[in-house]
Amino acid sequence: MRHSLHRLLVFVALVLSLGPLALGCASETATSTTAPSQDGNNTVTTASGAAPVPGAVLAVAIEPFKDLDPAWLASTGDVFLARQVYERLVEQEASGGLVPGLALSWEHSGATAWTFELRSDVLFHDGEEFDANDVVHTFERLRDLAKSAPALSGFDNIESVTALDPAQVKFVLLHPDPEFPALLASDPAAVLSEKVSDPVHEWVGTGPFALWSYVPAQGAVLKRHVDYWRRDAAGRRLPYLDGVDLVFSRDSGTRLGELLSGRVGFVGGLTAKEVTQVRASPGLFAAERPSNDHFAIHVQSDAGHLGADVRVRQALKLATDREALIRAARPGLAVPGADTPFGPLYDDMRSDVDPPFDPAAATGLLVEAGFPSGLSGELLVEDEPEALLVAEEWTRQMAEIGVLLEVKSVASGPYQSDGDASWLSAEFWVTRWSTEVSPRAYLRSVYSPVAPMSGTWWDDEEFRTVLADLAVEGDEARRRELYLAVERILRERGPVVVPFFMTTAVGLDRRVQGLELAPYWPRTTLRAVSFAS
Repeated sequence: MRHSLHRLLVFVALVLSLGPLALGCASETATSTTAPSQDGNNTVTTASGAAPVPGAVLAVAIEPFKDLDPAWLASTGDVFLARQVYERLVEQEASGGLVPGLALSWEHSGATAWTFELRSDVLFHDGEEFDANDVVHTFERLRDLAKSAPALSGFDNIESVTALDPAQVKFVLLHPDPEFPALLASDPAAVLSEKVSDPVHEWVGTGPFALWSYVPAQGAVLKRHVDYWRRDAAGRRLPYLDGVDLVFSRDSGTRLGELLSGRVGFVGGLTAKEVTQVRASPGLFAAERPSNDHFAIHVQSDAGHLGADVRVRQALKLATDREALIRAARPGLAVPGADTPFGPLYDDMRSDVDPPFDPAAATGLLVEAGFPSGLSGELLVEDEPEALLVAEEWTRQMAEIGVLLEVKSVASGPYQSDGDASWLSAEFWVTRWSTEVSPRAYLRSVYSPVAPMSGTWWDDEEFRTVLADLAVEGDEARRRELYLAVERILRERGPVVVPFFMTTAVGLDRRVQGLELAPYWPRTTLRAVSFAS
């Protein structure tokens, strides 16, 4: 059955490639005279509280796919697709907490064992039943991939995964990990069917929509999963939409134009300027929510580099005017950061400290560090509008204390590679990070001295000790103390400036309701979306 489905999908894609992709939209009779609103859970509703109306197709303008394998999601389009097609054992709520997904519950036994009870009412898109063997297949694959892929660090800690029975699966870890369920809520942890050997070409998940056709550089069509297991509070089967049409564009301005013209009903990742345009357009609505998405300005800090002296790092932090950076890059859509990756969703793991802004003290530290005439260098940044705005404003601020930086813009491909133009080869560079389920994900992949994407080569004995304790500590109160220690160390002497955390913003057709906006918007699922009647 799967092979027949795959052949049909290829045929449909070939047919579509001969002509323009049809854009689905709500029926012409679906209108609303009431303004949408957002509740405390960041769910878009209509003022009338109208019951959802099944049917219709939502068109979404989005970045093209780069990799259809859910283990290697490389674009916002990839992430958005995966959230519609696949599901995970554990899900992250919009508020940041963890809730059951394909797993009903889980328990921790001993230092390294975790047992998950699975749902028994779930079908894959091809009609096959989901069970523990699919989980074993998924995580054995991820464990094997992680052995040679630093981006999948965490999954290499899985020693074994075993099906105890069709509805129970047991993980045994090499080392204790009190936050293991958070790893299972991450993007790569999408559960695959055990019969899928090539997820790049076999699109079989348990999610609310199935990938029906895909034409590179044009778009994709998703169809409603008629046997989807979730139901709403009234017992109606989800999803409400008949389908989703994805319209590709690499340019954010073009994607916004599709929304403003009425050709699509949803566009994510809006800038402050774009939010203003959406709100000025009749028939459209902009939804927002806090997130941990952030820019980080890194300084290489190992021996022989400018950042090796803690006074240089502290000077850069003291000379950073965070409010000015927000005004320059994302006015009204950000909150100040404090040089750690701990944003608004991690409130119980961070202190409420406003970092000082003191250019005079910064200049004094540079003099103490042996740079009475200042210093110079190159600031590498990806060729992306908001990142460039951050780089240009921060460069202006640093010039005030005699730190003269030349901004060098690099295209996305070379910037994210391991070549000469990579951010890993720079003295100063800017990166953009999306919201992670747990702050440990940042610590493991970026901030640890042995992290695969560190690049700063910063090493701190106290920081190492705290990270080691955090990796095994199971007591929640003690873990909070350790996270606060991590935050303090990074704030005081870490190799990164985090100027602000972004507020996620998306643009919607005014008739859309039921969309629960995720902190990192591409992770938003459309399973409860409908058009107001």
